[in-house]
Amino acid sequence: MLISTMLLLVKTFFFLRIFKDLSFLVTMVKQVFLDLRVFMLFFSILLLMFAIMFSILDIGNYEYSDDENIRNVLNLASFSGQEYLQINKFVAHMITIYRISLGDFDFGASTVLDPTQNGMYWFFWCLIVTVTCVVFMNFIIAEVGNSYNVVKEQVDVYVTQERGMLINESEDMLRARFGGDIT
Repeated sequence: MLISTMLLLVKTFFFLRIFKDLSFLVTMVKQVFLDLRVFMLFFSILLLMFAIMFSILDIGNYEYSDDENIRNVLNLASFSGQEYLQINKFVAHMITIYRISLGDFDFGASTVLDPTQNGMYWFFWCLIVTVTCVVFMNFIIAEVGNSYNVVKEQVDVYVTQERGMLINESEDMLRARFGGDIT
């Protein structure tokens, strides 16, 4: 059902190109996603790398800790990382890094680390925030602004091209439905 809903959303955007006022917006969103694909690949690699670092630090791995107090954290009513109990720990680290990159900071996991791991955690936390949140998100914002300016400068060309593709598609559907040439 979720996949069907997402496909319906994409198809709705596709058909919104028919309206002249909305054609520009749909074209701009499409162009921005095309322009961001290289940045998003790089961002995914960053998430993967930092998730590996969190896996090495063994963050959120309460049940296998040497300290009995840390193992007992699982018995508490609420604790940091409880929302990730039902998924793979590496995927949980990927989601945690993604949340940090968006500015959602949860420091609960650092409270149960030993002093050496805690120092490394804060070093990597600063590195993650600097690289993903400050530097990389600014790159993405700059690229979105650049894509918007490119589309805005050539809006008439893009709208005319989109309308031509829609007309061609509708003629192809008519040919398929009624057969032969339509004149």
